[in-house]
Amino acid sequence: MSGHFTEVINFDGNDFADLSRSILQKGLPLRFKAFGSSMHPFVKHGDIVVIEPLKSEGCRVGDIVLFQDRSGRMRLHRVIRKKKDESFIVKGDALEFTDGTVREENIYGKMLSVERNGVTVEYNSLKMRANGLALALLSPLSFVIYPVVKKIKKIFL
Repeated sequence: MSGHFTEVINFDGNDFADLSRSILQKGLPLRFKAFGSSMHPFVKHGDIVVIEPLKSEGCRVGDIVLFQDRSGRMRLHRVIRKKKDESFIVKGDALEFTDGTVREENIYGKMLSVERNGVTVEYNSLKMRANGLALALLSPLSFVIYPVVKKIKKIFL
């Protein structure tokens, strides 16, 4: 029997939050299909992401984290700042505004990898960590940068 599973199970928001929290709190990785475009271009709608449980070192600026927002919904966004009170400011790369402050107890894990078209990109490599940190620092300008990059790609590619 193969060790690969291809069955997709759909959950509503509350069930997904409960299941995610339960799996990650047991120290197991979570694999799911991303929904939405807030992390474009690094995570696209339909990509498969793997989340690892939050370890003792916690979150760092640049990490892409799975957290529960104030409304109870699970989000996969980037840490762009750590505050003095040990909480974090998170934001979708393609979004203009932040999600506000998220306490570490509401962050369940961080993205380990993303799979797209049969290719897996590991996010814990030095190169991807550096890219994540750069994006976090440039995040306030993302709503200006991405449309320009998109236009340049259309012209030259």
